Amino acid sequence: MKYKFLDNTNHFIDYILKTFLKDKKILVDMTCGNGHDSLRVLQNAPNYEKLYLYDVQIKAIENTKSLLDSYAYKNCIYLNKSHDDLSDIHEDIDFAIYNLGYLPGADKKLVTNSKSTIKSIELLLKKLSFGAIIMITTYPGHEEGSVEDIKIYDFLNSLDQKIFNVIKLEFINQKNKPCKTYILEKRSEDDGEKFNL
Repeated sequence: MKYKFLDNTNHFIDYILKTFLKDKKILVDMTCGNGHDSLRVLQNAPNYEKLYLYDVQIKAIENTKSLLDSYAYKNCIYLNKSHDDLSDIHEDIDFAIYNLGYLPGADKKLVTNSKSTIKSIELLLKKLSFGAIIMITTYPGHEEGSVEDIKIYDFLNSLDQKIFNVIKLEFINQKNKPCKTYILEKRSEDDGEKFNL
């Protein structure tokens, strides 16, 4: 039998979701797409209270709602707007996930961009609870995705290590520009204001 563990990064992501989300309450899917990440998150968060879901494309919102409704998930707040507007979220956030790029099955010209993504991360950092995690998956295989990945790396690399831990999961010997996943953890109870985030 062929053994495969390092065929993709999902094994690591699944482990983190399974161990981290058990007692988390306020969750955000910053790019809900077709809802697969949202479902994955909810299946690992038995004690969640709310899941906020963002997407600028109404098709993505409809697809995600249809999927989550089929599993009878409640307390999902669907936001058909850019993820750089967090005005609807009034609680501290325990977990957030981004799956950047384009909506599978839709127009590939409609992609996330580094400007709005980084703005959303900046806003998100100020709303995180102590010990919260953000997962960000980038896709450098297309032009805007490559730019976005570089900008996100530079931004995350600049964060104060006294407040945040940041790691990156990526394949380093593949030539097809595979996706990368950044995982950020808030390690300090400081709200970030005095550090000019």
